Amino acid sequence: LPCYKKITDPDSWRGHGCLIGTHPETSLSQTLSAACTSTVSVGRPHLRHSSVSFDRTHAITTALAHFLEQGILQIATYGPHPGRTDTTARTRCSDLNLSLLNLNRNELLPFLARQSEPTGVLTSDCAHALELLSRADDLGIEISTRLSVLSLGDDRHCRLASPGISSIPFPSRDIGYQAAALLNEQLLNWNDSPPRHELVGASRINVRSTCLNHAVSDLLVRKALRHIHLTAAHKPLRVGELARALGVSRANLA
Repeated sequence: LPCYKKITDPDSWRGHGCLIGTHPETSLSQTLSAACTSTVSVGRPHLRHSSVSFDRTHAITTALAHFLEQGILQIATYGPHPGRTDTTARTRCSDLNLSLLNLNRNELLPFLARQSEPTGVLTSDCAHALELLSRADDLGIEISTRLSVLSLGDDRHCRLASPGISSIPFPSRDIGYQAAALLNEQLLNWNDSPPRHELVGASRINVRSTCLNHAVSDLLVRKALRHIHLTAAHKPLRVGELARALGVSRANLA
């Protein structure tokens, strides 16, 4: 049904269904949701209505598992993460035998400048990832060999950055589709069932230059692993092709 039209008088408006955005506590949102038979909150949980929101716990678990696959055992956070994010990260790091650094933004960079062991940093968004990379560059901290950066829940500028910032993009499309499906289900059933709260996990990691870190000392092996990550996801890669790309023989690569 056509629904995209301006509501000139919210107090007198009546409707069957309503999707509330990320700021459900505004007076307009409250007025419209009260006038609806069914309401679904999109993007964040809601106490009184059904909701579909980002599964941040799943995203953090995915990010930490990715760091672990890269051989990175020391993790830090950067940016204004919600309190529950830090709690979840601490629990998941303990489960995966990872070390979570309890450092604030001003303490983290001086600490990293003194470290030889690679460190994975989970940033709150792309803006803070860019800030971190700029500050790390000023201190001479080498990106993707000593510092591995992964942005959580945002991909607006990560793909355009130099070097490209790895990210777990916010699954806005999936959340929207699932919220519409939930609202449709409620409208069809017309019952007084309690609110449902569904979570949508991150569907992928966009792996870019800042997260191609491998904790190996051999320069040739690091170059080979980097080439595999950048190439193999897009086309079949043979050992001979990899050797030629690195400028070495197959025997030397083996």
